[in-house]
Amino acid sequence: MARTWAEIQKLGLTDAEKRLVECCKAGKECRLGDERPEGPSEERTIRAEVLRYLILGGCEDCRVYEKGVWLKGAWIVETLDLSFCQARGITALLDCEFQGGANFQQTRLNFLTLNRSRASSANLEGASVDAHILLREFSSDSGVNLRNVRVEGNIELDGAKLQNTKGYALNLEGAQINGDLYLRYGFSAKGEVNIKSSEIEGQVDCQRGNFTKERGIAFNFQSAFVKRSFLFRDATIGDGRLDFASAHVGDLVDDLESWPISGRNYLNGFTYDKIGGKFTAVNSRLEWLSRGTVWKGEFHPQPYTHLAKVYRSMGRDADARKVLIERNRLLAQHQRDKIIHAPGVLSYQWLNIFWLWLSDLTMNKLVGYGFAPFRSLGWLFGLWLFAITLAHFAWTEGSMVPNSDVILTSADWQAYESRTHAGEDWAAATAPGQDWETFHPLAWGADLVIPILDLGQTQAWAPSTARGPVGRTLWWAQWFLEAAGWIVAGLFAAAVTGIIRKDDD
Repeated sequence: MARTWAEIQKLGLTDAEKRLVECCKAGKECRLGDERPEGPSEERTIRAEVLRYLILGGCEDCRVYEKGVWLKGAWIVETLDLSFCQARGITALLDCEFQGGANFQQTRLNFLTLNRSRASSANLEGASVDAHILLREFSSDSGVNLRNVRVEGNIELDGAKLQNTKGYALNLEGAQINGDLYLRYGFSAKGEVNIKSSEIEGQVDCQRGNFTKERGIAFNFQSAFVKRSFLFRDATIGDGRLDFASAHVGDLVDDLESWPISGRNYLNGFTYDKIGGKFTAVNSRLEWLSRGTVWKGEFHPQPYTHLAKVYRSMGRDADARKVLIERNRLLAQHQRDKIIHAPGVLSYQWLNIFWLWLSDLTMNKLVGYGFAPFRSLGWLFGLWLFAITLAHFAWTEGSMVPNSDVILTSADWQAYESRTHAGEDWAAATAPGQDWETFHPLAWGADLVIPILDLGQTQAWAPSTARGPVGRTLWWAQWFLEAAGWIVAGLFAAAVTGIIRKDDD
């Protein structure tokens, strides 16, 4: 590689190279054309060795102005290799066609822009940039390597067209970006976009980006950290998967349509401080979680727990409870499915499966796993309506009798019963009966199904099994109704006190 002006002169400079040298010495832009060249020509061809010499600042005999190199519309011959070097001023290579690649590995740069240029590959692994890296509308057939890059400003790839179907179309693993990362507005990657373990102090904007990979991971965001916003709206995902395991972003601004179908998102460990934009409705968010919490047959509850935590921080406690109820329902469902699909399920295990199903059904429907305790009051109200309905028809049938041996063997009751005044109020029909508890179906039903009440109705009146079908039905049903009342009331108390709440967020 030429390092002195004498060595450069020995190469025999072309007219385009002479023009570039003069512009670099004067601190001016060298415009060889307004668009990227389609092929080599005498007027636009620059050798990579000459360009490298100028980017590094030249030498005492040919000192490049502090502004650096600003080249537009050149055909660059061979590979531009600036690895382990330090550039002088700006390195701006706009609308250029690289015959080979561009190698900036471990290079120290002040500012780099390759906007609208094209190269077979661009390697900036370990590079350090004092300002920005601008690759807007940049094209590459073998991808861009920005692994472990350190950038004080932004990395912008708006409209870039990158592909590497067998590897990384864009590799930003371990990058440290003090500004923003833009992969938006026509950005297209055919191959994996790897942002794993990167740290970004600004935002990541992927709006209207296109991420495609036929097999494997299309967008790897595992363990990435974004201090501000992550924008993921109107994005297009091909057949690949998204991996957001253990990643963190500040504000999550996305839409449901940008996330692929279930089984292609991995959200376990993904955290965010707030959800923004229009995609905040709890039902839509539950649909989003359902697409990314089952991975290789395993259910991961953490995304549900975290979403509930975020909803609570936003003051939306009702939505948080709904998320946690769904989490616990899915936990129970996957626990049952795991037993069912296990090889060699034994008979006693089917009993266990039935018990898990019954207990889950009870916990979910009655108290929402402790997060919706007042559901149980609705069930208690339903039991009460059922009890009073049966009690009313049993009374009109004549199947409700005094629940006392003394009364049943008394002459007054025998005389009254012989007149078969079915459905009449015996407590008002005879003088001795006026001292007896008056039957009322509303009070009798409440006394039966609400454990904390003692209205005296069930002690005074009981259904008979000998007087009609309704009485026989109520005689058997009263045991179920009383037991159900105790269960519902007990679950209500446990839910209100938080005993059965599985809230580990």
